[in-house]
Amino acid sequence: MKHFLILFFLSFAFNFVNGQNNKPVKVELIYKNNSWQLIRDGKPYFIKGAGGSSYIDRLKNYGGNSIRTWSLDNAQEVLDEAQKNGITVMLGLWVQCERHVLIMMTKWLLNIN
Repeated sequence: MKHFLILFFLSFAFNFVNGQNNKPVKVELIYKNNSWQLIRDGKPYFIKGAGGSSYIDRLKNYGGNSIRTWSLDNAQEVLDEAQKNGITVMLGLWVQCERHVLIMMTKWLLNIN
């Protein structure tokens, strides 16, 4: 199940941006020679990336090819800028961390604002 979720999110994210054209790109996660390999457009894809979306042009100049975000904030602008620079994007979907939920519940139970 874990591998399915990873494959789902990778293929979902990496199909958003395909260099300079708007065509979808097939992305696969395959198990070969006792290791997992990411295949994008029929070729091995090695992620050379960074977190965040502030300096996509710099990432490209440094030889990077991917970014990862932590939310969907400004998603269209991020995707457009990444596509302009030939960068793939893995959009993050914010999921509340257990620690934060525990803190919020404790504050609620103790009536602390």
